Amino acid sequence: LQQAASASGLHEQVGTMFCYLPWKHAAFMRGENNSFVFETERKTGATLEFLAGRTVEFTILKVKGPVVNIYWAHALMMCRYHEVDAEMHEPAEDVGGEAEDAPGALEGTVAWPGQ
Repeated sequence: LQQAASASGLHEQVGTMFCYLPWKHAAFMRGENNSFVFETERKTGATLEFLAGRTVEFTILKVKGPVVNIYWAHALMMCRYHEVDAEMHEPAEDVGGEAEDAPGALEGTVAWPGQ
């Protein structure tokens, strides 16, 4: 991929990508003291900045740098988004037992054909 990007000139082309994200995810995506943002910038060479969105519910992630680096940084941030989203939607622990949607809660209740 690196050779293809260099051969096509994409490695030298600079661009900017904007991505709308829910505000409640943005703080967690940044990491403590922006640690995940700094790590992503260090790995990819792109610069990342969270901007105010048009509404209170959304913020904008601005990614700037060489085109290939932008896509790499965006991919890392989207992985982080899905990690944060999964953590935010984990079912609360039920003192009385497992939540119905918890992994393994319905284990053994599905009968396969022939069983």
